Amino acid sequence: MLIRDKSFFMDTGFENLKTGRLGEAVAVNFLVNKGFSIIERNYQTKIGEIDIIAEKDNVVFFIEVKSTAGSYRSSYRPIERIGYRKQKKLKKLVELCQNIISGRRPELWAIEVFLDSSAKEAFVNMVLL
Repeated sequence: MLIRDKSFFMDTGFENLKTGRLGEAVAVNFLVNKGFSIIERNYQTKIGEIDIIAEKDNVVFFIEVKSTAGSYRSSYRPIERIGYRKQKKLKKLVELCQNIISGRRPELWAIEVFLDSSAKEAFVNMVLL
């Protein structure tokens, strides 16, 4: 699901934010516009961080965000930076968050964000891990 979003760039200081922080902000904006409730951002555990924890339809989404400053048309995919070890670590992080899950179904997702500064738009792709 590749979504084009120009609205985010209207009132933000795009040039002043680093790619990672801006990518996470775009991802949060995308999720909120799709009806998700944001539970936590940059949630720290003893073994690492989860970028976004969101909820929708009694499902808790644990989301890793990867961003790049470039076109979605390029062959490079930010999601490729989430290798086997990173996925294994993310799954352990989810297991440590039983207090947040509390009876809801957990799912581990990734969002890749392509930031095209020349067109002042972002493309967002959400993928189940």
